[in-house]
Amino acid sequence: MSKIIIWKAYNSSLKEDTSLITLNNQGLKTSHIWIFWKSGAGKTYTMVSSVFWYIKSSFLEQNWDTFILIDPHNSFLPPLFWLLNDFIPSITENDPKKEQLSSVSLNRAYETIETYEYMKNIQNTHTGNNNLCYKGNIMQKKLNFNPLLCKDLIDDLSLLNIHTNNIVSSLKGCFDWSSFWPKNTSAIEGIVDAFLLFNTLKLRKWDTEWFYSLKDIFLYFDYLQKNKKTPPHIQQAIKEVSQSEYQDIRIKTQMIDQHFLYMEKNIQKDPSYYDTAITKLKVFSYELWDTFGFNSWISDLTLDLQEMMKEQTEMIRIYAFNLADFSMDERKIIIAFLIASSYFYGTRKNHTNPKLAKHYIVVDEFQSFLSIKGEKNPFIDLLEKAFNELRKFSIVYILAYQSVSYELKDLLNNLWVFIIFSLPPEQWTFFLPIINSWSEQELTEKDIANLNRWNFYIVFDTIDIWVQTISGFSWDFMEKNFRNILLSKSEITYEKE
Repeated sequence: MSKIIIWKAYNSSLKEDTSLITLNNQGLKTSHIWIFWKSGAGKTYTMVSSVFWYIKSSFLEQNWDTFILIDPHNSFLPPLFWLLNDFIPSITENDPKKEQLSSVSLNRAYETIETYEYMKNIQNTHTGNNNLCYKGNIMQKKLNFNPLLCKDLIDDLSLLNIHTNNIVSSLKGCFDWSSFWPKNTSAIEGIVDAFLLFNTLKLRKWDTEWFYSLKDIFLYFDYLQKNKKTPPHIQQAIKEVSQSEYQDIRIKTQMIDQHFLYMEKNIQKDPSYYDTAITKLKVFSYELWDTFGFNSWISDLTLDLQEMMKEQTEMIRIYAFNLADFSMDERKIIIAFLIASSYFYGTRKNHTNPKLAKHYIVVDEFQSFLSIKGEKNPFIDLLEKAFNELRKFSIVYILAYQSVSYELKDLLNNLWVFIIFSLPPEQWTFFLPIINSWSEQELTEKDIANLNRWNFYIVFDTIDIWVQTISGFSWDFMEKNFRNILLSKSEITYEKE
């Protein structure tokens, strides 16, 4: 995909004298995009147009990309679905190259673009399944996943560390540094290792009636604090893995047993030893009980984090997360797991594949889930690695912010595209040096803070020139002419040369 046409620029003082702005992704070293704005500045129009163009181009050029769209308030998903619903039926209508699309009929198009919308609750009046239903061509699913249930461990236990790092990093990313001191982190890592093994043994034995979940981690800590010993069912689980017919599982038993004994000694010496971990993990015993698959059958789970991030062929997948009905704490934890998974599971893609499809991760109001209290959130460290490393795995982040904190400044060095709408003057101290490094006139904080609604500056680094700054205007996708451009197929070939 070479060009993204999503904005317009004024050529003169005449309102009608406008031109399209095209962004050539092939001229960028990375495609990560940050969008900064204050409420009502016009960010949604830019996000919807951009994401839709990526999806449309992926289909027409047969790139078979995956899109993970996270919308905390269900603001950009409805207009995006509206554009997609208008685009797909038009593929085979009145097209001079209709013969080339003979193998991609209308039905095939719907099969090729799979769209899932994950929600807290769904209203299904057609069947008895309370976890999923169809709304047009979108499969709506009740969000229910279990990070401790990893089916790839059935065949390869060497992946245990990847899953443990993903879960612990996600938990740490939800909170601030003080929630997880080293003693808490190492304790949780050991329990996660053990529960992953317990679930793996269940999978290998086809014992799928229930699985350990994040709630079980809280229940374990709670029992340990009250009784100063390991719960009987955990002792039984350790015995089962120690006597397992699988050698790779058995060799882990001694390590697991020692970890539980170590935790018993700590809690016997100091009953408050794991208080902060217990306080934070308690959220999985009430608010997030259902979402994180407490003791669920496999058939009850609607999201597989590893499946979402794996490579695909001849399929465009759209995972849309409508988090409007979740509480603020729920959103933070869900987003943390989705973003961490994009890093840990995304790095398992075969980056030497010249036709490697992209994974686009789009998050609106990204700052709202970061818990920052005068210091870096642990998750920001992970993002620094992700922005720097994941370009070779064809993973692209498009993140929108309403405000910028000082702690995010370290991330700016690894980003190549900024779209900056009107922001309060104090927010512009981050961006003025970058914008003014290449612009026709010296801009001040006042100039930028008083930008007209929908106006923005886009700053990007190219392979040839480090920094370029241009001004633009979000084009209304409801406007007939631009909507026709968005839905048009004439400027993009159907097959790669």
